[in-house]
Amino acid sequence: MLEEARRRHPSARTVWGDCQRPLPFVEGFFDRVLAIHVLEHLPDLPAALREVYRLINKTRGQFLVVIPTEGGLAYGLARKISAQRVWNQHYAPVPYAEFIGREHINVPAEILAELAPYFEVRARRFFPFPWLPALDCNLCIGLALKPRAAPALAL
Repeated sequence: MLEEARRRHPSARTVWGDCQRPLPFVEGFFDRVLAIHVLEHLPDLPAALREVYRLINKTRGQFLVVIPTEGGLAYGLARKISAQRVWNQHYAPVPYAEFIGREHINVPAEILAELAPYFEVRARRFFPFPWLPALDCNLCIGLALKPRAAPALAL
């Protein structure tokens, strides 16, 4: 995919890296970082968030995040009638719960707790019911985060 991007956009800077490891950019390099359905998959979420914090501009930076409401009632029901049903048609008898348990290793409470020392929530939106801010009733949460001037110390 990276090679195709380079072929189509030769003047664009492309970098191969792992967001859980130091990336080849100076501190505060980025004004905006996106993590759309990514954080729930990362085995070293704390390291990834430290790196995002290092790379984001502390005065004008935005960290935009979408996470699934893994473990919530609506998310579980939606999974049963969509992805799990398709999985079972193609991969039975391998249990879907075993597969997704290896994929979604961070749940919302863990992700939010890891974000808190580094970022302030500026806006939060639940989908599909924004007027009902409950994990059990929604499929995902969108967050607009601003980096803290300095990381909050753990107690």
